[in-house]
Order: sequence, then C-alpha cells, then structure tokens
Amino acid sequence: MLQRLSGALLLALLFPTLLTAAPTPAPITVPDQALGLFSRKFRSCTGGTTTHPPECVNKADWLLITPEGGDTVKVRFELTFANGHLCSAGNQFNETAVGRWEKQQLSVQISTSLGDRCSMQMRFTPRGVTFSDPGYKCTPLVCGARGLLNDFSLPRRGAFW
Repeated sequence: MLQRLSGALLLALLFPTLLTAAPTPAPITVPDQALGLFSRKFRSCTGGTTTHPPECVNKADWLLITPEGGDTVKVRFELTFANGHLCSAGNQFNETAVGRWEKQQLSVQISTSLGDRCSMQMRFTPRGVTFSDPGYKCTPLVCGARGLLNDFSLPRRGAFW
C-alpha cells in the first residue's frame, strides 16, 4: 500500500499537469446588439408603360441572427434590389451562413450545396447593421444581377432573448 502511495506521489511531483485539468478559455459571446431581427419595409414596383401601370407589391429586406452557442451564430437574410433581384443566404437556396464574433464584428462564412464558399463581415451599431463584402466575393454567390451586399444597411427591429 505504501509503495503504491509513494508511486502516485512521485507521479504527482514529476507530472503535476496530469492531475489538474487544463484551464479552458472563457467563451467569447456575441453581443446582444448583433442578435435578433434587422429589417425594413418598402414598396417595390416593376414594369409599367405609358398604357399599363407598374406592378407594385409590399416587400421587406430582413436579416435574422440567432445564437448557436459561444461565439457562433446562424445568419439568414433576404434583400431585394431593382427588378426583384435578391441577395439571399441561409434560407431557401441551400446555403448555410454561419457567423463568428471576431474583432468587434461578425465574420460570416457562406457555403452553398455546390461547395462554393465566401466570407463577409457585418458591423453593428445600437441602431442597425452594415454588410461588408470586401473584394465582392459573396455578392456573385448569393445575389442576382442587380444585388449588392457591400455597404448595405438595415435598422434593428428587435431582439428575441
């Protein structure tokens, strides 16, 4: 018994890290101002000639950011541009959009079912969000011909938590 105890003591002295758990860094959490719904309503009209009026419908641009845990969020958005061209991710076209809070902004990775990928950023203020697509890598991947992500802004509408 004494021999076993002295062996364990010797191991503890020689390898103290075996007996203590490695410290885990505190998770970085996404700030509340970057979570929730950002949107704006507007009227969109297409077509129209001198003899036929344009067709108009009520539309909404929206961005929904929901927590996934730690510093990771799920990102979904749909933005409407001229002649009904859309920018859309994380909802109807089999893309996934996952964001991670880094350097005071949200870094969003978008992947399509075809294996295409891009990265963009979102910057937040208490009043809203601004999209940033440096190098225009995500715009051709998730937008129609007249869509443009860079410098697109939406006001905050609500938080859910």
